[in-house]
Amino acid sequence: MVQGLLWLIAFLLTLFFAILLLTMLPYHYCLQGVWQESLCAKIYIKVGFFNKPLYSWKIGKKRKETEGKKRGKSPFKLKKVWALLKHEFSEELWETTKVVIRHAVPGKMEIRGKLGFSDPYYTGLFAAGSSLIPDVNVKPVFTGPVRDITFHLEGRVIPLWILYKVLSFICFYQKTKLKRKIRNMLTRRLSYESRGKY
Repeated sequence: MVQGLLWLIAFLLTLFFAILLLTMLPYHYCLQGVWQESLCAKIYIKVGFFNKPLYSWKIGKKRKETEGKKRGKSPFKLKKVWALLKHEFSEELWETTKVVIRHAVPGKMEIRGKLGFSDPYYTGLFAAGSSLIPDVNVKPVFTGPVRDITFHLEGRVIPLWILYKVLSFICFYQKTKLKRKIRNMLTRRLSYESRGKY
């Protein structure tokens, strides 16, 4: 009985430290592909200092498979986002999101090719925006719709750091909810006392 309990504790501790180690290791990702008639890309994920990728998969379908399919209504609603932004924790949520995105943004980025829209106005907007990014070398084409782009992105993500930021935001959110409940209770109590006086 005691020996079985010790084995269980040892197994749980080993599992805990293994998960902790996996979250502490940096995960390197690589996204590369081509965007022409359809998007075709590959993603590679490497863990720590291992050269071989841990996992890889392809993104994109042939154009024939996607033709003829009607697009359904998007579940995204602007009202829900606006209601979320009106909460007291919206500023903290925005700051946490910015920090996480800044952490996961690719450290190496190469985007090359040429791109053009049917309306030259949008091509001009794209040319003005892409000129501000040094790693983007996409030539605008004003003669007609053209799409021939190759890209290569590499970055690093540490899951434990992201988990820490998410837990920090959750703690802030719970603290904000608790403050709101206490404030509502005090407001009700003061209103009842004021009614009792009169």
